[in-house]
Amino acid sequence: MIEAIKNFLEKHAWLKKAVVITLIFPYLLFFIWLFTSVDIYPPTLSTLFVWTFLSIIISTPLLLFALLKRKKIGISFVAILVSMFICLLSGLGSLFSSDEISRVSLKENTYSTVAFFQENGSLNYCLYEYTNVFSFKKIDCFFSTYADIFPNMLVLDNALFVFLNGELVYIYGENSLGTTWLDSVLDGNSLFHLRYTESGDETIYEFYKCKTDNIQCVRQPFYFETPSLQYAELYTSPNQPSAGFYIEIGDNYFDSELIYKYGKEPICLVEGCELK
Repeated sequence: MIEAIKNFLEKHAWLKKAVVITLIFPYLLFFIWLFTSVDIYPPTLSTLFVWTFLSIIISTPLLLFALLKRKKIGISFVAILVSMFICLLSGLGSLFSSDEISRVSLKENTYSTVAFFQENGSLNYCLYEYTNVFSFKKIDCFFSTYADIFPNMLVLDNALFVFLNGELVYIYGENSLGTTWLDSVLDGNSLFHLRYTESGDETIYEFYKCKTDNIQCVRQPFYFETPSLQYAELYTSPNQPSAGFYIEIGDNYFDSELIYKYGKEPICLVEGCELK
């Protein structure tokens, strides 16, 4: 069979060139992908299995070449081993080079945040869902301009809450905090919720301090009202994440006013805000 293939290729010289190009093509694609890929897989056994399978695919043309060129069979098998070594080493590298920040479980799945460093020194954090060790998917990514700010994840009932520098940046699942909930921040070991109630023609804003499992919530000394429901948010200082947080209320994100600062000594910053 091998001799028949060799005789056929000798009679058709152009096919020999085509075979050489075919042998080189998988390696060319592999190295182009290897050096241009910027997305690192999160650590999972499926990563290593994929790289192992890839090493077999890449090595197959070399094996055919070794069978066709028996005089160079030793060199060809060395090249096969080198090819498999590169693939497996890359797979192991992807297992340990992924900068996984945190991991939690929700229902039957596991969720992980992985950091990707950018050229300008900033970070992208991506949220992954693991169904099992063989399957995962990227859910979403969050951008941070500060390399020393890391995300935290909390599971509240059937939802996953992702906080960056204490600020809520993403909710995955069913939000069970109710229709009067506006925003949340994570400050140390405490979770704070901003809520509103409607009383006649007025909208009243209040916030509550809870444990991180969202129990034992206690109302905090803050009271503010507006004629109607407006945009409201809680945010922290990126340079001083332990210095407390702030409440802004207004018509929209771009037209809101700083109302209140929470810290060791909470203070109201506008008229109408009360510590009660």
